[in-house]
Parts: sequence; structure tokens; C-alpha cells
Amino acid sequence: MFFVRGLTSNHEEVLINPEQVLYVRPVGRNKSALVLARSSRLILDQDPPTVERQFEKFFQGFVDAQSHRETLN
Repeated sequence: MFFVRGLTSNHEEVLINPEQVLYVRPVGRNKSALVLARSSRLILDQDPPTVERQFEKFFQGFVDAQSHRETLN
């Protein structure tokens, strides 16, 4: 199982399983809600663009790791 790091909720780091996230939406000022697959949501301390950057960073790292692994084989 893989987790997105670098996100916080109530000023505590949370690990997010990207497979459970349906979408991100803004809530209030500088906050986001992750809408999860099980009809729940998690309020984050970051705004939507910051959350999107963290997910992009995760996926890029995942792709880079896969490419590196393939070159070793």
C-alpha cells in the first residue's frame, strides 16, 4: 500500500491512500476536503492547489521508481 505524505489535518500529518480519494474540493479559506470512496471526507489544512501538488509529487515519485526498477531488470 502506498501513501501520499506532506498533508495535515488539524495540524497533524495524515497519510492518504490515493486509491481511496475520489476528488478534492475547497472548503473555507485555505482548506480542502478530500472526498473518499467510502462516502466520507477529510478536511485538510492545505488549499486545493497545494493538495494537488502533493498528489502530483507522489505520482511522479511512483512513476520514477517504476522506471528505475525496470531499468535494473
